[in-house]
Order: sequence, then structure tokens, then C-alpha cells
Amino acid sequence: SVFEALDAGLVIYDGNDRLILANARMKELYPHLRRHARPGVTLRELLGLAYDTGQVIDLHGAETAASATAREAWIERRLQDYWEPYSESEQRLDDGRWIQLRNRRLDNGLFIGLRTDVTRIKEREEMLALASGQARNADMLRAALDQPASALRVAGIWDPSTEAMERIAVALPAVPRRPDAAALIAASDCVYIAS
Repeated sequence: SVFEALDAGLVIYDGNDRLILANARMKELYPHLRRHARPGVTLRELLGLAYDTGQVIDLHGAETAASATAREAWIERRLQDYWEPYSESEQRLDDGRWIQLRNRRLDNGLFIGLRTDVTRIKEREEMLALASGQARNADMLRAALDQPASALRVAGIWDPSTEAMERIAVALPAVPRRPDAAALIAASDCVYIAS
């Protein structure tokens, strides 16, 4: 069918939140729910399974069923989201993939949801952010090295795990300089300024 030819997951619920259709791609995206996603199953049941399996890791923190109250609150939030006229969001799955959700609730109560794997896009965004941070750090280091040697003083250290080059400060020339200040030590791809 046309729905099976889509590269996106497609899910349709009726006005009572009973599943009408989940195409093959939808079941590929959510393998934990594959055998349960059949016509007639309720959205509440599928959300409960998603919570219980921990497959969906989202901003609301539903990684594991900490308690029945937390589980029920998570399901209620999701149900409210599904009744919005239109929404777009992204969710991270337990296997590291990112899924973009586009949901539309029609006036007659019918729900249509498209699910697209956007993992490659998220990875590129992460790489761009890392490159941007490295470029910013290189610019800061160049600016520090352009200062007269008497102006350099370390006010902090480089932390590679957080890329906190901002902890290094360049002091004004009025600050007295110790003889061993501003020693440069190169290690891997980072440059450390030590005092």
C-alpha cells in the first residue's frame, strides 16, 4: 500500500485513541512495540509499554518506571500532547537514535502521526556545535597569545571534558608577571596555558 512505501513511520488513531494503522516503518522505528501495535490497541496501552520498556528517553525523564504514580503522570502528559491540534518534537530512543514526531489531531478526532529518523541530522548538528566551540576556543587562544607576555596570567584551566576554555583569562598589563607564567604545553589537539 501507499502507507507502506513511506520512508517515515505513520500511525493513525481514531477519536477514541484506538490504533487504526501503524505502517511497517513505524514498527521498525519502535521495535519494542512491534508485536503490540495492532489495530484496536489503545494509545494509553502503547504509551504504557513505551514507558515500561524504557525505549523512549525524553525531556520528561521517563527512562524507567520509578513508580506507578510517575508512570501514570508520564502517560497522562503524553495523552495531552496527542490531543493538541498540531505539534512537532524530537525524542531520543534508548539505542541512541533520534526521532522527529509530527502530530496532527483532526477536527473529527482522528490522529495522524509521522515519525522520521533524524539521527544523522542530530549527529551533524553535534559535530557543527563541537567545531564551532573549537573555533571559538582557538580564537580566544590567539587573542591571548597576541597579548604582550607581561599581560598573560592564567585565571583558570582548560577542561577538555567540558571544553571550558573560558576559564582562562587574560589579565591586564598592570598584573605582575611571575617568571614561569604563560608556559605553553601542547597535548593532543588542545593547548593548555599553565602558570
